[in-house]
Amino acid sequence: MRLAKTVGLVVVGIVVGASGISAIRSSQAPPSKDTRLVVSYTGQSVGDDNLVFVQDAKTGACWLAAYGASGGSHSIALAVAPAESCQ
Repeated sequence: MRLAKTVGLVVVGIVVGASGISAIRSSQAPPSKDTRLVVSYTGQSVGDDNLVFVQDAKTGACWLAAYGASGGSHSIALAVAPAESCQ
């Protein structure tokens, strides 16, 4: 009888834990596949850097930026650009 009670409590604990985990996973939003920053190339460069227009898809803001063409990961915002520039 004591063994049956212990096994029953373990089974109940597993069921409650599994349902709690599934509830947590279902409530989390999947990662967004939308890209917030959209880059469009101007075709011009300054030194080793390409000039690009960067648009924030959420706010619609647009910037002129210099992006490292030699595989560098640096990007420097130079100026705010009109929204028409990013179209």
